[in-house]
Amino acid sequence: MAQQRLPRHSAPRFNVPLPIGAGVLTLAMLAALMRQERPPWSRYTGSAQVRVITPTLTGQPELCLTCHGGIEEISEAHPVEAFGCVSCHGGERLSLDEETAHEGLIGGRNPSALGVVEQGCGGSECHSGDPEQARDHIARVRRSVQATYAGAINLVLFSFGQIGETGPYYGITAISDEEPYHPDTASSLLAFDPHAFDSPPVNTFGEACLTCHLDGEPIQAPYYYRSTGCAACHVIYNSDGLYTGNDPTIPRDEPGHP
Repeated sequence: MAQQRLPRHSAPRFNVPLPIGAGVLTLAMLAALMRQERPPWSRYTGSAQVRVITPTLTGQPELCLTCHGGIEEISEAHPVEAFGCVSCHGGERLSLDEETAHEGLIGGRNPSALGVVEQGCGGSECHSGDPEQARDHIARVRRSVQATYAGAINLVLFSFGQIGETGPYYGITAISDEEPYHPDTASSLLAFDPHAFDSPPVNTFGEACLTCHLDGEPIQAPYYYRSTGCAACHVIYNSDGLYTGNDPTIPRDEPGHP
């Protein structure tokens, strides 16, 4: 059997791992390679090559691109050289086993889902906690019309005589804001339960029309494919939901991938 040799690095623009801990990292890679002649990731890449990056913001080496080489950056503002993968997505950065590497992923495939967005995208150096309200993005998104669906909900309730011009007002979830950004903004919303209203149109609206807010499960059909949370707007899907990028692990014939 020909002796396999680990490349120093597959992309010269990335940092080489720091000497501290390099021995442990090297042993982990060697152990993975020695388990079998063709390691599992080679079915995606056609190579036993291990790709290491060390994001400048964390200083911690990651092996994610060994499998996911070719994946597109989420945006120009989040270069992989600086952010890597784990700082936003979570997971086990030094594992080359698919199941282990994906343990602890934040929000599964979507760290911007509103249920986990503070963990995936938050922090005062990222998208939350800024003392300037206009830059406290996660808090603003949670209270936005796109997240609460308050505009559509309250228009339907008003149209069918369930609320008056002065409310009370409803949203997908109950929220409050002691200092509304705009003086004409409602300071609080009650959680909308369509079955709490004795109105067939409102009941039908609640059953059929609540998929358009940021946390709503998207319709799996052409032209409706999208993600949730921040990614509902910031991540673009093809109309047929099929992936056309360069990550070898993402199937090209399975709809639902950006």
